[in-house]
Order: sequence, then C-alpha cells, then structure tokens
Amino acid sequence: MNFRPLLLAAFLATLAGAAPAQTVGSVGAANQDASSEPPGGARRSLKVGAGVVQRERIRTDAQGSAQIAFKDSSALNIGRNSDVTIDKFVFDPASGAGQMTTSMTRGALRFVGGKVSHGNGSTIRTPAATIGVRGGVASIGYDSAGRLHVIHHYGVVSVTNGGGAIKLLRSGFETVVTDFNAPPSPPTRVDPGFLAQITARVTSSAAQRGGVKKQPTNSDASRFDIGMERLGGDTPNFDLPAARDNFLRGQTQTRGPIVQHEPNHVSCTSYCY
Repeated sequence: MNFRPLLLAAFLATLAGAAPAQTVGSVGAANQDASSEPPGGARRSLKVGAGVVQRERIRTDAQGSAQIAFKDSSALNIGRNSDVTIDKFVFDPASGAGQMTTSMTRGALRFVGGKVSHGNGSTIRTPAATIGVRGGVASIGYDSAGRLHVIHHYGVVSVTNGGGAIKLLRSGFETVVTDFNAPPSPPTRVDPGFLAQITARVTSSAAQRGGVKKQPTNSDASRFDIGMERLGGDTPNFDLPAARDNFLRGQTQTRGPIVQHEPNHVSCTSYCY
C-alpha cells in the first residue's frame, strides 16, 4: 500500500489546523495583572497592541483592568476581578453587518457599541441574565451580594432570563437581577455611589499606566488622537449620528448630552431585544 498520499493528507491537515486564528480586535490598555488565554493556547499577560481572537478568555485580578478595541469600533472595558470571554465576533466592514457575543462570569465591564451593535445588536451573557445592547453604552457588574446590575447609558439595553425580560430605554437607570430564575427588577435610577464604584472598577486609576513602561504625555495622546471621556449617570457628552434607526426614535440630538423622551423601560412577554 502506498502511504505517501495518506501522509501528505495528514501533513496538510496539520498545517490547516495550525493556521493562526484571525484577530477580531486588539488590546487598547492592560493594567497590572490582566491576562488572556486564547483557545488552545497558554495563559499570557495582556500587552498593549496585542491582537485578540474569538473565544479568547480575559481575566483580571484585584488590581487589573483591560480595554479591548474591536474592528467595528466597539470597545469593551473589563474591570477588576473579572472573567470575560469573547465568544463570537463577526464583522463585514463593507456592509457594517456582524455579530458579537461576549460572556462574563464575574466582575464588571462597560460596553460601548460600534457598528455591529447598530445592526443586529451585541449580546453579553452572564449566569444571571443575557443582556442585549443596540447602538448603545451599558455598564454591567456584580455587587458584593452577588447581584447583577445592568446600567443604561445610551441606546437600547435589554435584559432577559428565565424569570422574564425588560428593556431599558432611559439613561442613568438600572435593573438588578438576583439569579437566572428571578425576573429583572423594575428600573430605578442608579445610586450615584454605586455608579461611581462601577466606573472606578472599569477604568484605570491614576497610578496605572495602561501597560506601558513610560507614562504617556499629553503630546503623545494628541499625536495618536487619543482623548479622555467621562461617563456618569447620564448619557455621554459626545456627538452621535442622526436618529435614523428605530432604537433612536424618541431621542433628540443636541450638541452634547442626548435628551431622551422614551419611558424608563418596556416590559417584554418573551425574549426582549
């Protein structure tokens, strides 16, 4: 029997299996102890500028935080003591269409939607609920009692689990989920102290340097077109595209904060998205 064709086929299959995974984004910041584990790979420290791939798991300790910038301009700020996996990211730059799914089993994150979220929306899965974000910004995190807080900053944020579904429409409001079978709470304005706590968890402290050895200067930031933004209990103070999409109906665009005329929330009878 001629084994050469079989050996060649096995060799080609090995090469195909060893092909590097396609990057879906890159590390914009990595502070203190932030690490990642690509599928089938070893755990490694996150470095600024390093590529990230689908199914990559990112973990931080009590001093760690990270920011992932995706190819559709989405951004994921991962807070301290967090465990997050990029389950799926597909993006077609020509059409702007795509799909994004992320899982968080502990900790806190802030998601700023890019082009993908303006279409099919982006999904964040947690043990307590599945969160959908359409064209918006949301902060998601656990408190010391193990309850999940979903805070709306802009756009449409839906929260669905075995107990029910709700859609947040007003900036500065949150819903709290105790477990997967308990319905999301009626939205209430987020406590300023807790909002400050979540914000501190998902942003760098003054002593951190974003994973670089040399502290960047204002000149460096200007050269690379990097700015600073503050996101409080209301909508972010930046210009947004005209209200063309359905999820922007009822909102008024101004030069600065967005004034939203929607009710606080919509209750859904089934999956809310």
